[in-house]
Amino acid sequence: MQENQKIEFVPPQRILWQQGEITGSEVLFRNSGKFQTLWKKELCCISAGGSILLDYGEELQGSVRLVLGRCSPTGYIGERPYKVRIRLGESVSEAMDEPINHHTMHNLELLLAPMGENRFGRSGFRFVRIDNLEDIALKFYEISALKMLQESPRRGSFLSSDPLLNDIFEASARTVDNCICGLIMDGAKRDRLVWMGDLYAELRALHALYGDHPAIRPTMEFMLDEAKESGIFNGISPYSPYFFTALREYLKYVPAADWAISHKVNICNVADKMLARWENEKELLLTHGIIDWYEESGLAQNGYPALLAWGVLACRDVAEIFGDQDLKQRCTDVYNDIRNSFVLADTNGSKSVAAAAVAGGLADPQKVWQEILSQQAETGLSTLHMDNILKAWSRAGKTAPAIELLKKYYGGMLSLGSTTFWEHFELEYLDNAARIDQLPQSGKRDVHKECGRGCFAGLRHSFCHGWGAAVIGWMTEELAGVRSAADGFAEAEIVGTTSFDGTLECSVPVPCGTIRIRRINGKISELNVPEGLKYTLV
Repeated sequence: MQENQKIEFVPPQRILWQQGEITGSEVLFRNSGKFQTLWKKELCCISAGGSILLDYGEELQGSVRLVLGRCSPTGYIGERPYKVRIRLGESVSEAMDEPINHHTMHNLELLLAPMGENRFGRSGFRFVRIDNLEDIALKFYEISALKMLQESPRRGSFLSSDPLLNDIFEASARTVDNCICGLIMDGAKRDRLVWMGDLYAELRALHALYGDHPAIRPTMEFMLDEAKESGIFNGISPYSPYFFTALREYLKYVPAADWAISHKVNICNVADKMLARWENEKELLLTHGIIDWYEESGLAQNGYPALLAWGVLACRDVAEIFGDQDLKQRCTDVYNDIRNSFVLADTNGSKSVAAAAVAGGLADPQKVWQEILSQQAETGLSTLHMDNILKAWSRAGKTAPAIELLKKYYGGMLSLGSTTFWEHFELEYLDNAARIDQLPQSGKRDVHKECGRGCFAGLRHSFCHGWGAAVIGWMTEELAGVRSAADGFAEAEIVGTTSFDGTLECSVPVPCGTIRIRRINGKISELNVPEGLKYTLV
């Protein structure tokens, strides 16, 4: 596995809190990536039993680097290791409380070697609390973060006259970047696993930023290898439709048909298991199956069939690429059966299910918007499905109000001090809420500790989750107005007038180069298309 990443040493940006006597703290703001020396007199001293809380300015994926000086009052010969406690937090609340060591260690006691460099952790964090557990002062030359950076050059960009939209694009980019470590993970802090249910959303962001990111194929190959025997991803059979939506999206934007054909045996094995499950367990699947973990406990009837229909359509397209007419016909038969079984009214108003139904061609977008998406439009949203929800709004001719919904929902996380997007968010969390980059306040809602449910509850909640970045795919297609019109992005479709009022400059990566477009009040003022790329104005 190649990580395709480099390291940047980041000093803390501010001290948010301290306890005990702290002297020389200004040295921490100057030093990052320095080589240790025994003769430096400028050291940050944390008194016996003292503590310090550092803010690194933005959520990052990486480690903490602690360079300890000479601490013993009797000289350095025979100096021993010293004990500290370190807590990493995506929020101040997490770093000041009891971070949960699920999947990565970010709350523990450890020994630091004096007169040397100590590196700790591999997680997603912004805040670091260090407690001196010794009965003497500890002297630090440096407490920096080792930020993991993408080596792949970012080719996609979005710059508009609306600062909030620009911030949403950049926070989305930071979110998905932080969720790559050789392969594409679901979260920088938790779970740091390759989850099939997350990959489609992450691909949407990566295509907008990089085109064909080098982590995509190894990630899909890793998943196919894991599913080789069972035909099931992550041990969860409803994840198969997500695989085909991700694969179809990849083939749409990248000339990768030959690569997909080289994995045909494993892909067809997954397709067989997915289709057979509907054929053999139709009645069960009408009322069971995961479409969104947030809705797991009260899943709407007909939820999974909506997702399955979308996946089966994608699988049918893949069968066409393979030239497998039997698989294509089987997909058609299963899809028609799902369509005949699907009842929009049975979705219990789930916006995630409604959006999947639109993506799967099961329901008219205008009807879905009128009956479900526009009803209490700001509630029941999901970072996993928000890209899909916005696409459904656009297909109903409601892109302009969808922009405002995007700004309110994602802007809500940013307004709380977040620099990345979360596993789940509800706008009601904003009511009487303290910012996540400030100390918890009495009488104010502690969003990280008090909100969420199920696997998103409390401090376990991931505040940098890759699926939250997918909306920049929608921004590229609907606001920049650039879409793939043929597999492998062999042809582009460029919208003549979009619904965005203001100025907008975007770069969109394509296999043969970069499309650059500038708009004023939705209309194209400048357009640069790479030589050899066919495109159609619509």
